[in-house]
Amino acid sequence: NLGNMPDPGEWSVVVSDENVFFRVQEWASARGVVIEASRPQQENENLGDMSLSRDGRVVAFRRGGGGTGIENQIFVRDLDSGTEVLASGAPDGSFGNGGADEPEISANGRRVVFATAATNLDTHGVPGVFVFDRDSETVTRLDLSLQGEPPDGQREGHGSLSADGSLVAFSHYA
Repeated sequence: NLGNMPDPGEWSVVVSDENVFFRVQEWASARGVVIEASRPQQENENLGDMSLSRDGRVVAFRRGGGGTGIENQIFVRDLDSGTEVLASGAPDGSFGNGGADEPEISANGRRVVFATAATNLDTHGVPGVFVFDRDSETVTRLDLSLQGEPPDGQREGHGSLSADGSLVAFSHYA
């Protein structure tokens, strides 16, 4: 059961109760993304925190938990090519060892900022705010002091990217 389709002109993501997949839906005045059935969804699997590029071609989202055996991670999917990459991964390609959430994609679809509790994304070994660059396929910590040290407090909120992804605003406790 996919529920009601959104009104024409709305950006929307629809999550079914049994399966998950992405489909681009054209409406009268907008392009949206619909999540439907392509693979069985694991029991208690988390899927959400969607963010779309301005042209609706690229979506960043959170997925994990439940029977998947992984913490929530951030993924980026190109809806035209169907390719999907892990944005919240460690340098060795493994999943982050802590949950990630609150992805926001730049308007041009190149960069994704997210928050994570993972400690294996960089050499600092503490949770933080990171950005994934789709062109270089790199993950970079953002919340460093002028001395290059991560904050000693908890991060708060999520990052916000400029249209081209070159500037990021975020908050955390010092």
